Amino acid sequence: PFDLSADTDKLAALRFKAYLDIETQWESLEIWVSYLDQVNGVPVPKQEKIWEKSDIKDMPVTDYKKVIDKSIDLSSFNAKTNVRLKLVFDSGDAKGNENYEGIFLDDLVVQETCK
Repeated sequence: PFDLSADTDKLAALRFKAYLDIETQWESLEIWVSYLDQVNGVPVPKQEKIWEKSDIKDMPVTDYKKVIDKSIDLSSFNAKTNVRLKLVFDSGDAKGNENYEGIFLDDLVVQETCK
């Protein structure tokens, strides 16, 4: 887990490289963030989906089978503590998977920068 700065002059982002060779209609990739929020001074665990492969405008099929750079804004989680990222891949079913290599993610970095 990690904490993000409360400094509103900072931007936070998850950056990574992605290679997708998957079925375009069935398989999915989601990225979730979980964190502790403060409600009346009491830490409350929360989680939100921050990205999914099915958002075709964000990762069009033309980007498949090549390494691309992705960046996802995490600034809305500034000042959150015990932040964790969860990557969820689902092939949908066992049919036709032998025809695809799958999803490869590399160089995952959470980075805070000044605005």
